[in-house]
Formats: sequence, structure tokens, C-alpha cells
Amino acid sequence: MLRIFCKSFHSYVTTLDPHKLFIQAFSYSPTISKKPISPIANQDSFTIRYLMNEFGFSQEKAVLASKNLHLKNRDKPDAVVAFFKKQGFTDTQIRKLISAGNHILLCKPEKTLQPKIDFFRSRGVSLTVLAKMIVYNPHLLTRSLKHSILPSFNSLRDVFGSDERVIVMLKHDSMLLTQFEYLVKPNIEILRGAGVPDSSIGFIWKHRPSLFVQARDKLVESIKDIEKMGMNLWSTSAILALTILTSMSRSRWDKKMEAYKRWGCSEDEVLTTFKRLPWIMNLSEEKIDGVMGFCVHEMGWEPSEVVVRRYFVLNMSLNKRLMPRWSVYQELVSKGLAKGKGKWRTMFTVTEDLFLEKYVNCYKNEAPLLLKRYLEKLK
Repeated sequence: MLRIFCKSFHSYVTTLDPHKLFIQAFSYSPTISKKPISPIANQDSFTIRYLMNEFGFSQEKAVLASKNLHLKNRDKPDAVVAFFKKQGFTDTQIRKLISAGNHILLCKPEKTLQPKIDFFRSRGVSLTVLAKMIVYNPHLLTRSLKHSILPSFNSLRDVFGSDERVIVMLKHDSMLLTQFEYLVKPNIEILRGAGVPDSSIGFIWKHRPSLFVQARDKLVESIKDIEKMGMNLWSTSAILALTILTSMSRSRWDKKMEAYKRWGCSEDEVLTTFKRLPWIMNLSEEKIDGVMGFCVHEMGWEPSEVVVRRYFVLNMSLNKRLMPRWSVYQELVSKGLAKGKGKWRTMFTVTEDLFLEKYVNCYKNEAPLLLKRYLEKLK
């Protein structure tokens, strides 16, 4: 879940600079050396050559960076590099950091950088993790500690309950701190206004954090949809339903609903199950078609029976669970060992060990090849 949040959040903030520029510089030589600055035909040749020689920027990337970065000499940038080395950062980490946010080269180490480093280190963030956080979000080192980072950190702690939990979230997305007031806090206030308790807000953050970077209008609309369905936002199922609604467009929702309808299910039947198990609308259309087709054509179940009563199979692997176990059932039927179709439906839900015990190994005398054929189906 957490990967979906990071991708969504990063996509949202690419316009905030400087992310589009920096994903490339991770494969240069491991040592930062002071090479002489050679001339280049450009109005800011020093900056361009410095970035190329010291950090491995391509000329194109250095020229682009020089539009917003102007180095008069190497005193300031050398001091910044020396600062990070003193803190324990490796040459590779420093190179990645500068590639992600070259404006850091203009910072005053003791006044601007040191307080942030000290703050995160005091919260138990290792240098390796801190370097990754800064590469992903260089603004961590330039935003005000007093007026931005610390208040946002404290607000996150109110949601998660401890510094340790906040740090866990920041390891996955350090944008939470610098964009908290603008993106995250308003959505938390919307959720609280709709009656969602803080415990549920923490649950959302842990399992579907992408909700907090949704457009506010989308969040409000999704809350209204949940309420129209008669769901209580205090319940876990309603919270899960909300996270799924906010994660997809209306057109995508309609396509998934149409996938169920094509098999003869009504919208009311789908929504009835959605309110109990929201994940049925998080399945791909291909997954829906595959499982519905197998259940209807191979197993002989009615479409409404699959959605309303046997919905558990929808989330199961067709190749690793349904088809192999169904083949066992068919062989047992052919040998007269399966008595009563209804009782055999439970074979899909038991664990692998229990399935082998109850449906395979106990028939090794009557069906000696059953295990071999089952294992072949699993491959």
C-alpha cells in the first residue's frame, strides 16, 4: 500500500521543483574530487563546470540547473560538501543529495543545515535513511525547522501516537513534513468533520496513505457516496470502502461495475457485497472476468451466487488456488469419493496443509495419483 502512496504523492508534487531533474545521478565514481574548473561557452560556466566535475552532472543537466543556481566561486559549495562529510555522509550519498537538490550548495551549513540534521538524528533517523529522505525531498534542509518541520512533525505525531511511528512513515515519504499543511492536514480535517475518529485516520494512513493526497473535492465526493450507501464511517468496512473510492476515477469504477454486470450480476448485488467487503471493487477487470468465468462455466455457480454468497473466491488466485483445487474435486467426484457438492466448496478457503490433509492425502489409497496431479497443476 505504502508504494501506491509514494508514487501518488511524488506525482502530485513534481511541479513543486526540483524532482523532475534528479533521478539520474546514481552511477558515478565513488570519490568527490576537486577538479580544476575548465572554461565553457556559457554565461555561468563556473556553475556548470563545477556541477559536472564535482557531482557528475551531464552538461545538459548542469546547464539546466545553472538557470536557478549561480555559484560565484567554490567556497560555499565546498563548505557544504565538507559539512556533509563531517556528518558522516558518504561521497555517493552527497552526490545523490546534490543531484536531487543542488540549491543546497548555497546553504549556510551551521545555520541552515545543522539544525535539521540534529533534529532528525535526535529522532533516531540513521544517516542512510536520512540521506534517502533528503534525496527524495531536498526541501527538508531548507524549510524552517521552527515554523514548518517541527509543527508538521508534531501534528503527525498526534495522528500516529509516537515519534517512532512518524519516522516509519517519513522513511516511505518525507514529503509529509514539507507538504503537511497544504496537502495532508486539510484532508485530515475533512475526515474528522465527517466523523472519522483519529484511530481510523491512523488506520488509513497505515494501509492506504494515498487517500491523504487526494484532491479535496474527490475526498468530499467519496464521503458523500459512502454515506448514501448507508455506511457508518466509524466502521472498518466503511473506511476501506472510502479508501477504494478515492483511489479510482468514476469511469474506472463504472468499468469494474460493468465487468460484474456482464456476468448477470445486478448493481444492487455488487454494492451489497461492496459494503461488506470493499476490496471486490479493487480487483482488475481481467481478474473479475477470469474468476467469474471459471466459477460460472467450470464450477456451475450462478453469477449472483458468486458475488453475494461465494464472494471469497473473487480474491483467490485462479492458477494457484481455484483451478488446482477444483481439479482435485473433479477427480474425487469421478471416483465417487466426493459426497455432496456443498461441503466441497469449503476446500477453497482452508490452508494448504489442511487442504492436503482433508482432500488429498486421506485418499492416497483410493486415488494414488491425486497428489502428483495436484502438484503438477500448481506449477
